[in-house]
Amino acid sequence: MGMFDEIKNQLFCPYCGTRQESNTFQTKDFQKCLFSYDIYKVKGINYTIYKSCTTCNNWIELLIDSEGIHTLEEGQKQITKRKKELAKLFSTRKKAQKSTTKLKASGHNTCLKKERVLHNKKYFPFLSLNGIPLCSMRFCKWIELIKDCFIPSTCMKSKKIAILIYNCKGSNIWNRAKGLFSKFPSNFKISFIHRTSTNFIDSMRFFYLTLAKKPDVIYMMDIGFPSLFTSSLIKVLSFGKTEVILDSGDLVYQMTKDNPKHGYFAETAVYFIELFSYRIADKIIVRGKPYRNYLEDKGYKKNKIFYIPDGTYIKLFKPVKEKRLRKELGLDNFLVLGTMGTLYWDSRYNNSYGYYLIRAMDCLRKYPVKAIIIGDGEGKAHLKSIVSWLNLEDKVIFIKKVQYIEVPKYLGLIDVFVYTCPHYPNNDIRTGGKLPELLSTGKFIIASDVTESKRLITENGFVLPFNGVSDERYHIKIASKVKHILRNRKIIEKGKKGIETARQFDYNILSKELQKIISK
Repeated sequence: MGMFDEIKNQLFCPYCGTRQESNTFQTKDFQKCLFSYDIYKVKGINYTIYKSCTTCNNWIELLIDSEGIHTLEEGQKQITKRKKELAKLFSTRKKAQKSTTKLKASGHNTCLKKERVLHNKKYFPFLSLNGIPLCSMRFCKWIELIKDCFIPSTCMKSKKIAILIYNCKGSNIWNRAKGLFSKFPSNFKISFIHRTSTNFIDSMRFFYLTLAKKPDVIYMMDIGFPSLFTSSLIKVLSFGKTEVILDSGDLVYQMTKDNPKHGYFAETAVYFIELFSYRIADKIIVRGKPYRNYLEDKGYKKNKIFYIPDGTYIKLFKPVKEKRLRKELGLDNFLVLGTMGTLYWDSRYNNSYGYYLIRAMDCLRKYPVKAIIIGDGEGKAHLKSIVSWLNLEDKVIFIKKVQYIEVPKYLGLIDVFVYTCPHYPNNDIRTGGKLPELLSTGKFIIASDVTESKRLITENGFVLPFNGVSDERYHIKIASKVKHILRNRKIIEKGKKGIETARQFDYNILSKELQKIISK
């Protein structure tokens, strides 16, 4: 045999009776285990190896000497010094399995905890780098890999997290939950529970499913009665050991109060739901810096409030141009204005999302400009009637709500995105999920002057003053800026400057930030 020859051995498990292939390594004098083994212990000339069975997960004790590798059969086992040392380190095999955390290094699984490396220098992990066993690597490379692989957050204590989403599957808040927990390591066991029915039925369902998971952390996505009911009961049953984290982006009571459809009873109920949600939460995560200031002014402790804005998937939301779809919709040779969102009709001011865009198109009917409005809601019928009344059917195109994964495709139809937010309290305290997506796709934006728009839109768009919650002259301001763009279309390319700004909203980064908060 050569100095480094691979040998295939067939190992026998005395517990389940299965035989399995295992690679070993031939060196100049005797065999050493490869990365397929979990741990080994140096003891004189002979080597003792402990390998976990892939079938029953029990530990098999192996001996390696100059003659080869041997499995200790059940009837041939003797109490040796090696077994006594192992018994001191791990009282039972189950305890050994629980104390072992699977890490990933260069695509291969290893089974070794940081404590075992630090407290017992006789034990070492067996890893491989591009198929090369680390036993043939220099000592400095070992130290480098141990530092990179065993110190990071993947060695944190395992936690069970139940995420209570106060919305249906596929909603914006569902997408946020998926994004925020997308980069959590495997030692976190994460469960998503979303709404499917009424508040009462979902309260029972949330509680039953959460109780079955026995979570260490309950993560409430938005304020709602089912989430509050479940979190309160679970916290009482666990004697306060279960941590509750609230993720909120809206002033729910203010929204209910501003909506004329809700009566006094609904407003009072929402007031107490919001109040108790803040009180029961051990940590509060807000989606806007003004929201954090608002809660601090209300008397909540600063060390309890954390800021994680609405995010986006940078790899999904990229600048694209949909030439084929533009041709099908008859948008060639036109400057395309657009907006996207839920078309909720505000009966107090008789407007909806997209209303100011339609009014601006009335001022631009003689120019080579078209508009598209993407979304559904009760306001869609009202907007269509306004378009018909203004005779703008050939200028304004309505597109139904699209799937989240198709949003970048339809944003590719738009040259200038009209992002209008009246000065409602909610619009001034949060980032909003739409703004990071627009920045990531490199859209040139015409926005109203809410807090986050003023902060994030500089050279990549225009920020226009919006007076109060209803501005009868705002559409004229939009039309004026569109005429300016028609005189110099190259200004649209400045929208790509927002791509660099959007990187701070990448869910890969936000997920790691959330991981640090939960681990505190």
